Amino acid sequence: MKNQDRPNLFQYATSELSQDAFICWLAAWADPKYKDIDANINVGLHEIAQRFVVSMIRKKLNYAEAILKTVEVRRQVGKPDILIDIN
Repeated sequence: MKNQDRPNLFQYATSELSQDAFICWLAAWADPKYKDIDANINVGLHEIAQRFVVSMIRKKLNYAEAILKTVEVRRQVGKPDILIDIN
């Protein structure tokens, strides 16, 4: 199956703000303080979010999920649309 044949979130969230909001929401779940919140409902969401954040920085830094102690997400700070502060 070609990539173009797969469902694409951004086909539905067509404005940049929708895309930014999703990225912020997912990154926020990476903070360890959310690890045990609503475990029944959000099974794996914290882990997925940690993998997402680490995947963005792994090439530049040698981070692993276990090293994430705090994750703070901010929007529209200066020129970047999204700023993710780690530790």
